[in-house]
Amino acid sequence: MIDMNTVTDEQADYMNTPMEAVEEIDMLWDKLSAFFPELDGYIETDFCERTARRMVWDIEKGFAALPDKFRAVAFHHAVLTDDSDIVEAFIKAAKNAKADIDTDFSDSEYGTPPLMQACYNKCGNAFVSLVAGGASLSVKDAMGRGLAHACVFSHNLAFMKWAQKNDVVFDLNNPVDAVLPLAGAECSVAVLRWLIEDLRGDVNTVDAEGHTAMYYACLFEVRKNILFLIDKGAYPVEGSENAFVPIVNRIKELMAQRPSDVIDFAIDREIRKLKDFARKI
Repeated sequence: MIDMNTVTDEQADYMNTPMEAVEEIDMLWDKLSAFFPELDGYIETDFCERTARRMVWDIEKGFAALPDKFRAVAFHHAVLTDDSDIVEAFIKAAKNAKADIDTDFSDSEYGTPPLMQACYNKCGNAFVSLVAGGASLSVKDAMGRGLAHACVFSHNLAFMKWAQKNDVVFDLNNPVDAVLPLAGAECSVAVLRWLIEDLRGDVNTVDAEGHTAMYYACLFEVRKNILFLIDKGAYPVEGSENAFVPIVNRIKELMAQRPSDVIDFAIDREIRKLKDFARKI
């Protein structure tokens, strides 16, 4: 429990309210529970509350006293605040502890470093502070996936464009990051158009499993993406064109007709065939 008698008026003006802190801790459950089994214990610490209340002046001392098992989750908490002052205080505390912000604060489940967490969650202020503090733009998680992969899961085209301008490399031929294939299911038509038309991505580039954007769009029945990808000449996996063509031709025929509920129903029926086709691959 924070003793507000120890807080100056100037510090109090900077702090989050108790309700804002509670809402932030709820957000941590949503964002970090899949990464950190130790989240429950961390949330019970006084340090978690102080971070959620934005008590920047307490970060260095508090981080040094925090048990090692909670330091990684605490650092990811800092990233999710997207507060430059908080993140910079954590970076300073990490350097005092002679820790590497790229490797020493990854989660044990996926090996996600703080900079990737910033990309997953569109935390631009945290991203800038981390890079200024020495974080590498070449950082990878335990599966070899990089920042571009994380940006796809931000589901936000504006953030992806911003990240690219801030030197995140979108290598659309990298099968591990699988940016374009995964965008088939995870992103909007606007993102697919940017990747294919602006970044010149091959619509039929594959991930490590040999699957394309069309495969994932079909598997998850993302109707708008399927219709866009059909127009771009996409197919689900390498060598699947011949089996795929009859269904695609039927959809094209239907799309050329005057729109109606009957036509939409027929297109949806063909899309379900595509889903069944993808599931059998």
